[in-house]
Amino acid sequence: MTTETTETAEALYATGHWLLQNDRTRDAALVFQAMALTSQKDERAWLGLGACHERSGQLGIAAEVYRVGIEAAAPAVRCRIARGRVLRALGLHELAEEAFASARDAALASTSPDHGPLAVVAEDERSAS
Repeated sequence: MTTETTETAEALYATGHWLLQNDRTRDAALVFQAMALTSQKDERAWLGLGACHERSGQLGIAAEVYRVGIEAAAPAVRCRIARGRVLRALGLHELAEEAFASARDAALASTSPDHGPLAVVAEDERSAS
């Protein structure tokens, strides 16, 4: 990514996040859509857009947004976790468990020193028990 692309992604993320935090979900969704188009590999775009659909009660759409994010921003551990959470809320427990297992495997295979997602997977699995 070029510096300009990175700066654009940061500006879009900050704007979308602010809008979402201030209950302007529709506006936030538009910003995160733009971010997903311009920075497809930035997992935060997919997380933000999925969160907008979750807040709007559109859990099926949120699950699909997270699935696309998993493909576009691989390994997208946080999208895998979010998808598992939504699938669980939809009562699709077997698919949710598959999503959490996928997140755990992706986090373990990651070369990133960030083990935060792994802790979130473990916490989600404990809360489901």
